[in-house]
Amino acid sequence: MVPRVSSWAPEVPHGGLPTCPLSFYARPEWHGGPTGALLATALLESKPVLPTLASEADHSVLSEKKRARILSSCFTTAQAATTLAKVANWLPSGLRCVLPEDIEGDMHNLALAGHSRGGYIAFALALGLAGVSLDLHISALIGVDPVAGTSKTNQMEPKILSYESCSFNFSIPVAIIGTGLGNKPAFPILPQTCAPDGVSHTEIFNECKPPCSHFVTTDYGHMDVLDDDIGLIGEGARAICKGSRWGVSRDPMRRTVGGVSVAFLEAFFKGNYMDYNKILQKPNYFASATLDPVQNKSEGTSCSSLSAMSMSATFDLHIDEL
Repeated sequence: MVPRVSSWAPEVPHGGLPTCPLSFYARPEWHGGPTGALLATALLESKPVLPTLASEADHSVLSEKKRARILSSCFTTAQAATTLAKVANWLPSGLRCVLPEDIEGDMHNLALAGHSRGGYIAFALALGLAGVSLDLHISALIGVDPVAGTSKTNQMEPKILSYESCSFNFSIPVAIIGTGLGNKPAFPILPQTCAPDGVSHTEIFNECKPPCSHFVTTDYGHMDVLDDDIGLIGEGARAICKGSRWGVSRDPMRRTVGGVSVAFLEAFFKGNYMDYNKILQKPNYFASATLDPVQNKSEGTSCSSLSAMSMSATFDLHIDEL
């Protein structure tokens, strides 16, 4: 049984917070942990995705339960990268004022995560492409089926892809969780896809420097990470995106995203690589959803020796922890 997650919307004096709906999800036992910002998918408010992932972070996929800490969300707009940068700059002085007394965030470990266009925005911010300078250091990135446009010739602005391996100008830890059906059309007569080749998870992984891992949930689509009840707009978006078969539960997808994300942060924020290495080595034993392929660019690996499009997984194992 997943422990209850409490949520609330902070009351901030006028001018204290940039214009952006902000919600927090936490449990009383979360204290002094890393701070994470999760950007919701395009067109949808954060409500359909955050409670589920906050709950699923305490998953039973791995041998030990790991806890996510604080999740915040910003509705993605045309100026979302600039808005998120303002929110991030607000965190050191403003976050303490809106958290319960027994909850504290660690500004030294700030992770950005995003789904769909939210994933693209997280990468754009890490690349320094926001309209304002970022005062905080981003320590890690998680992209959940990130999408940077509709095709190679129609990237969203600001463009983040150059189609050169390891071309991103940062070397922070990155985990990318893509979908196997996101690049497939929902209807044979319509060529449109929700996560097109060339602007989605595979190419974004290609352009990341080590350390970076790439997981593909083979049997799930672009919208399957979201809650089952996502409202009329969400259902419309889900209808045009190829997803899991009718009657197949989306819970394994959500649990896998939660499990991989928490194991990733445990590894790179706390130095506990045991669970993350287990997923990399035996993904279909430790994850709820089928993961294929699983690829990993290890720290210290030369980018010139990597070909992300066809590489085998190269593991940075900490044997003493297995």
